[in-house]
Amino acid sequence: MHFRVLLLIALLLIAGILFGVLRRDHERPYPIHNLLLISIDTCRPDYLSCYGNPDRTTPNIDALAAEGILYQNAISPIPITLPAHSSMLTGTNPPHHGVHDNLDYYLTQDHVTLAELLRDHGLTTGAFISAFVLDSQFGLDQGFQTYDDQFVEARVAVNIRERKGQEASQVALKWLNSHQSEPFFLFLHYYDPHFEYDPPAPFAAQFTDPYAGEIAYVDACLGQVIERLKQLQLYDSTLIIVTSDHGEMLGEHGEGEHSFFIYQSAIRVPLIIKLPGSSQAQTIESLAGLIDIVPTVCGLFGIQPPPEAHGRDLSASLGKSERYYYCESFTPTKYNASPLLSVVTKDWTFIHSTRPELYHLAEDPKETKNAVDVYPDRARVLQHRLKEMVEEYHRDDTDAHRPVDDNTQQQIESLGYTGGALIVDYRFGQGNDDAKDLIGFHQDNTRINNLLSQKKLAEAQLLCEEMLHQRPNFVDGHLQLAKILKSKGDFNAAVQHLQEALKLNPEHVKARNSLGIALAEQGKHSEAIAQFEKALELQPQYAEAHYNMAVVLSSQSRLDDAIHHYRQASKLKPGYTKAHVNLAVVLQGLGRFEEAIRYYQKALKSKPNALFIREKLATQLLLIGNLDGALTQYRESLRLDPNTPSFLNGAAWILATHPDATVRKPQEAINLAERAADLTNHEDAAILDTLAAAFAADSQFGRAAATAQQALTLASPKDHALAEQIREHLTLYQQQIPYRETNLPPPEVSDPPIGEGC
Repeated sequence: MHFRVLLLIALLLIAGILFGVLRRDHERPYPIHNLLLISIDTCRPDYLSCYGNPDRTTPNIDALAAEGILYQNAISPIPITLPAHSSMLTGTNPPHHGVHDNLDYYLTQDHVTLAELLRDHGLTTGAFISAFVLDSQFGLDQGFQTYDDQFVEARVAVNIRERKGQEASQVALKWLNSHQSEPFFLFLHYYDPHFEYDPPAPFAAQFTDPYAGEIAYVDACLGQVIERLKQLQLYDSTLIIVTSDHGEMLGEHGEGEHSFFIYQSAIRVPLIIKLPGSSQAQTIESLAGLIDIVPTVCGLFGIQPPPEAHGRDLSASLGKSERYYYCESFTPTKYNASPLLSVVTKDWTFIHSTRPELYHLAEDPKETKNAVDVYPDRARVLQHRLKEMVEEYHRDDTDAHRPVDDNTQQQIESLGYTGGALIVDYRFGQGNDDAKDLIGFHQDNTRINNLLSQKKLAEAQLLCEEMLHQRPNFVDGHLQLAKILKSKGDFNAAVQHLQEALKLNPEHVKARNSLGIALAEQGKHSEAIAQFEKALELQPQYAEAHYNMAVVLSSQSRLDDAIHHYRQASKLKPGYTKAHVNLAVVLQGLGRFEEAIRYYQKALKSKPNALFIREKLATQLLLIGNLDGALTQYRESLRLDPNTPSFLNGAAWILATHPDATVRKPQEAINLAERAADLTNHEDAAILDTLAAAFAADSQFGRAAATAQQALTLASPKDHALAEQIREHLTLYQQQIPYRETNLPPPEVSDPPIGEGC
């Protein structure tokens, strides 16, 4: 008995040493002022050298681990980027936050994020993300005062919206330099290890495995950020956490990448926590999870965690009880298979499906031997615990489902994620196909997206037809084939497949919307409107259906109805640039210039580098006599593109003709107008008219008259209105009178197209 008491005391002391290290280090004389949270997308821990990889892939992460706490068994609740990051930043599981996929989901405003908590605690918050799948429109920007999702050198050549790690580090370093004197929370997201694996030099040559090379590249990039913290003397006051959203299957169990299965290779992630002033390495074998990050950070900063958080404060946990972690994948339901719901402990994984699975991880770490018949009692206990967790976590009042527009879907699918509607049903039925039987079908569906992103339409069509032959009821197969056929101009066949999809699922709002688009492109406007109306009846908040309805109504001159639907699209999706621009154009045509200006400004907020929007906004500002506002837009346009003749012309016109002498700058106007004239070979009458006005503003009336005469000669045969305007200006210059602007716009050199219609 005495021996047992001593043994128990010893075990408790060990637990206190291992699990109390965060709490003890927090009490050291190194205050925590800042947080750096690094998420390396799609990163398996066994590819990091600090987790035992024989190659030296991650020297910078290894250095952090050598001074911090490394969690050997950390779990993600879902192997998909957006929902996993939603859990990481809220501390809640997917049944609670309601985000189950990258497509058609967003994190709703009623959830409290880590950024909101730390912002309200006085920290400056900034996020730099590296893939479109975490774009601000999906809700993860909540609480971030800076949320940088605009990529300078995106991989647009292959239609992939991601930025490389070097760019991510550089923009983060600039932000650090600007906020070094303030307590901050910096969230830094790297996407490079995600498929396709294409490490840059020298990492491609150093590692035969390109996936390992991508991870090594990211390690070098994040090393720059760690080094800058040291240079700024912020390293010893910054809490640093390195983790990932999920792993990668790499061919195990038949899955090439991730999002389908929830085996360890897909859900196990690295988790390293480096506290300020800590220099002692610790390895924790007990289970931890992404949902623990929010409570742990709150505990270390002395903040009350959100009451709905499912994770635990690792700085306070003594690990006395066994931890149970929830995992899910509803991806198989896209093929009418049962979902995968799982409960994970340190030693066991139980996966509920049509054919349940149980794996004893100590004996079978690769999960190749289903032990559900060997340990039936263990399986029943874990299944019961899984049901309890679902009941505990699930919220019926969370509506995180919102269909995305076709362009957004295309960009997400180009990243390798499959389309198709999920069937989110937590009832423990076992009547559908088992996911394990459909992994090959899923791989083919993923391959279709890759073929489409590479514009290999014929191969994609053939594969799609083969899949529909196997499973004629595959709704998304009909939608994909319709998309391919429409790209080839075969609208009749596309319509047939969309109608077939609606026979299989009459409430499929995307199929309704796509059918409406196809009918509109055939000129069948009444039928198209009927489809959009049905889609909006099913999903009133479907912004793209409102937009497409507005486009068709506008083409039918039903402008009041079109304005209503454009407004709805704009309201539902603040970043919907096409909706803002098209609405502004309609309002502009009706003479409602002030309203048009507001929507051009909204469009610029979502796309600040869209030059054609700036030009249209400048023209509208001129029409209401706001010359200063127009000049601001032209100057910003010239900063972005100094060699566009229309921008040079617009700025020169205002600088030459502004009624306020303090604003007029004749010499600058001459320089800008001459550059515009040179770029157009002195053959654009409107630009020569501006150059003449600039000469007149500088009292060079002889040159002004000669230039105006040249402009008149060019304009007379083609544009009578412009010719008459130039003739009036010429008369003034011959009388040595400069032209002064009132509220008339300069002659437009070009009229860039508005956003695409439906």
